[in-house]
Amino acid sequence: MSGERYTTNAGEPYDGAFGFCPPIMSVDEAAAALHVCATSIRRLCREGQLRAFKLGRSWRVPRVALDELASGEALQGGGCGGD
Repeated sequence: MSGERYTTNAGEPYDGAFGFCPPIMSVDEAAAALHVCATSIRRLCREGQLRAFKLGRSWRVPRVALDELASGEALQGGGCGGD
């Protein structure tokens, strides 16, 4: 992945605050990007404060959800898929 640049659906380079991250992240990847522990990410997902979805038993976090959280646009409860 060294030097690889992710793009939007339109093929344009992603230039958001977390542009270095893959489009869909695991809890550990999202925690590393935000410099918090994985437990905090799981709690934010469960409480609906971070837009995420479950894949099997694991949470997945879209990269744009980190932008929303950083800019204060995060959901205020109830927005996560699956629990």
